[in-house]
Amino acid sequence: MYRNILLYHAKIISLILWGLLSFVCTYADEGREYKFRTMSPSGGLGYDGIKSIIQDKNGFIWIVTADELFHFDGFNYKRYSKRVSVLKDFSSPVYYQSVFADSKHQLYLATSKGVFLYDEHSDMFENIYQGAVTRIYEDGFGSLWFTGDELGLYNPETGDYTHFDMMDDGSTYMNSILYSTPESKDVYIGTDRGKIFCIKGHDREIDIVYTFPEKTRITAVYFAGKHLWVLTETKGLFVLDIQQKKIVKKYDFLLQEAENKVPAKCFYVDKQNRMWIGTQQGLYLFDPQTETYKLFTRNIKNPFSIVNNSVWTIVGDEQDNLWIGTYSGGISYLALNETTGFDTHTLDQYGFTPQPISAFVQQGDRLWLGTEGGGLYFYDRDKGIVHAYSHRSGSNSLSYDYVKTLLSDKTGNLWIGMYRGGIDCLNTKNGMFRNYNSNSPGRRVLSNEISKIIAESDSGMWVVYQVSGTMLTYFPFKGDHSNHYFMGKESKVDVVSGAFFAIETKTFVDMGMLDESTFLYGEENILAYKLKKEGYDNYILNQYEFLHHHSVSISKNIKSTGKKLDLAYESRCIYLDKYLKAGKIKKIIHAVTYKVGKINYLLAKRLTAGTK
Repeated sequence: MYRNILLYHAKIISLILWGLLSFVCTYADEGREYKFRTMSPSGGLGYDGIKSIIQDKNGFIWIVTADELFHFDGFNYKRYSKRVSVLKDFSSPVYYQSVFADSKHQLYLATSKGVFLYDEHSDMFENIYQGAVTRIYEDGFGSLWFTGDELGLYNPETGDYTHFDMMDDGSTYMNSILYSTPESKDVYIGTDRGKIFCIKGHDREIDIVYTFPEKTRITAVYFAGKHLWVLTETKGLFVLDIQQKKIVKKYDFLLQEAENKVPAKCFYVDKQNRMWIGTQQGLYLFDPQTETYKLFTRNIKNPFSIVNNSVWTIVGDEQDNLWIGTYSGGISYLALNETTGFDTHTLDQYGFTPQPISAFVQQGDRLWLGTEGGGLYFYDRDKGIVHAYSHRSGSNSLSYDYVKTLLSDKTGNLWIGMYRGGIDCLNTKNGMFRNYNSNSPGRRVLSNEISKIIAESDSGMWVVYQVSGTMLTYFPFKGDHSNHYFMGKESKVDVVSGAFFAIETKTFVDMGMLDESTFLYGEENILAYKLKKEGYDNYILNQYEFLHHHSVSISKNIKSTGKKLDLAYESRCIYLDKYLKAGKIKKIIHAVTYKVGKINYLLAKRLTAGTK
């Protein structure tokens, strides 16, 4: 459950937000509004920039800064530097460089002290290679390329490492950029001195593809057809014909916008083949087909502009969203499929009482709204109709007006969790309510103070309470009984088991001890009733268990099952009459239901015994 993220992430980042983006220049998609959400905490994740971002197989986002590795679950950022093994053995500082996920969903961390592989079971990063590594890439054979102090090829299956050396002009592998084409198995390498190499196929033959006249740092490469798109730090964006080994097109709009002073740092190609280019003076969106572009910059008056103009890394996730890392540890998130804003509906004109909305759920055209003190409403958006449900004593109605949570099942029933009202089930076809509370027989809840109800497939729901202690109830949509689960050290309950309990001697004596008019059955209910009247509470200790051999003692003396049932019934009668002061009608109902139930039980037992 915990590892299921951007199943998880898609809900978190679809909050109701509004904003306009600032942009410069003409673009074919200029009518589109892009809304950048700031996902980093106030002040960013660090003074330095975001160096790397990746989404793992579970949908979680991993973020690298120079001195920390973060894990983002959609709600919180968790620091992982203490979960990188053997780092404590290094005397010099360790600098984090990048994080990478291969085609087999293995997660790798590149650092100045080596490469570390993530073990999901231990939740630790274990060292697999020692040596400074800045980036990790995967080729079409499933092998990993490390760039850093040197260029090397790593086999994840065997752990073998092969060193490559092709530099002859003072270039370093520390700033080299790799790109692999899965179809041809070739690997392209761009250096910080303007050279582009190709390591061909399985034989690993090295070929010089192109050398820029001016020694300019190559910051990104991308292969499309027979062309290689090359982004340089200060000379613009180029299209290189691989076969002819020559530049066939150059785009210098990056230079024009910033008076030849903008350093370009990265780019990302989305599923529509548009290029998102990160620079130190904004984020560009470039369409190669129309050769038009748009520039996004920070606007302090617009909360949905990019978080910082200096863009360091751009990554797409499985949901076709962009994660943009910037200077000062800022992260922006952009949902590329979001084309329109959210509609705002004001319900005051329909007589909606202005109460805090605590829950909502959609059923077809109806939107059900739960409120804190105003009851339940449904809103038909097409017809513009609002209908209110509130508690009315003595009639078919909502049990309590403080609604905390709502759930719709596949049959169309609406389940309503309330503060102090238990759970109501509303049949939306006939408008009938049915209440389930702590006193309900069979399917019941442990407390009437409901916090949350969550569906379990189509079979039932989990109920969470607002009371102290950790209690859960599995409540089936159909059936006779609900199941209760207790977690934590202790849980407050109405009655503890009479088979094994502890009580202070003085308190026990003050309560009159056990009622001697009962025999073996019902004593715990009576004792709990008397304790509650005097202001005492009952607790179960969840960390302890005991073995109870049911009915061993009584079975030695009373063989008849019917007689045992009669003893339990007589004890319940004492509880109803002497303590609960039940009226005549309730006693008659109790007697009739017992006799019918006894006959059914004994008959079923006899039939079952006859089939063995």
